[in-house]
Amino acid sequence: MAAVKHPPLDVVQDVVTSIQRRGGVAALGGSGLLAALGLVDVVVDWDLTTDAPQALVATVLADLPYSHLRLTAGDTPFASEARFAINGGAHAVDIIVRFAVRGDQGETPIATRVTGEWLGLPIGDPMAWAVAYRAIGRLERAGLLEDWARQ
Repeated sequence: MAAVKHPPLDVVQDVVTSIQRRGGVAALGGSGLLAALGLVDVVVDWDLTTDAPQALVATVLADLPYSHLRLTAGDTPFASEARFAINGGAHAVDIIVRFAVRGDQGETPIATRVTGEWLGLPIGDPMAWAVAYRAIGRLERAGLLEDWARQ
């Protein structure tokens, strides 16, 4: 696979470090997780999950020098508690608080669990993301992660 193209790391690293300094855990998911595993070669934006309280995340964002927006979080197929988008210039960093999805089986929480590191960023649980992708109908991505796990 070719070298991974990804957005700058400074904003996402600041967010992760700030959450960790306050006792929270954040992990990379989405295309960043797929790239960390060598499954895709382009990351358009950074997606982070955290099980930290919303108040902690709001405090982190208020203390950082980046503009941010609170976005809709529980709109189907998602059932997450909160979601924030941080303006990283030409890219965004999304933080999903208490990530959860809705599917045929009802609501499924997707716990934030760090399983490794890539580019200095903690990466999330590939199988948890496979469950999430399958529940929201992103079957190709779910399949990539499931195939990766089988190997």
